[in-house]
Amino acid sequence: MCRQYAEPDVIDEQQWLDLSRQPDVESRWRALLCLQYDDDPACAHLFTSGLVAERVVELLDDPEPKVRHQAIMALWRIRVPASVPKLVEILQREADGPVSLTALPRVAAAHALAFQQNPDALPALRYVALDERAPLGVREECLRALGDLGDAGWLREQWGRFADAEQWQLRWALGQAAREAQMPEAALLLERLQADPEVPSDLRKRARQWRRNL
Repeated sequence: MCRQYAEPDVIDEQQWLDLSRQPDVESRWRALLCLQYDDDPACAHLFTSGLVAERVVELLDDPEPKVRHQAIMALWRIRVPASVPKLVEILQREADGPVSLTALPRVAAAHALAFQQNPDALPALRYVALDERAPLGVREECLRALGDLGDAGWLREQWGRFADAEQWQLRWALGQAAREAQMPEAALLLERLQADPEVPSDLRKRARQWRRNL
């Protein structure tokens, strides 16, 4: 994606910063889209740039939702400690429009918080995972993030709530979290999930494979 902005093969730091500050939405969005491809040699050096990281955090407050969402997704691949408070704010934001639309940045923020590997995110992720008013997809992603962050103690405390949840999506997310957190309880839950008729067949097969590899 970056190749179209620079010749011959690489977009340098200043070119990227200039692109990210253009007044048109499309340019700012495309600058962030470069950061979605960490295997592109044209952009690889941008992932270690402090100035790029600072600009990504600034773009979390862009007036355009399209740009804000892409900035969150850039934080799936760039660790920036300064992004955590803003991501937490996005995660905890209550819907101010159609849930199907406003849930998307919250799901993306939870995923980004998992990648940041910062324990400061734990209280917010725990709170939203338990919040029955939150969209189901957001709660699922929070559980997965807690697993990625190794929050085994809290997951164990809340085990019954999620292992026996009415929604199979929460039971499945707990299985994923337990596996990522390397919890001994994961094996038994994955065994249950692979026999759970509400869980889609492709996921039941995945549970079986994961259990074999524990």
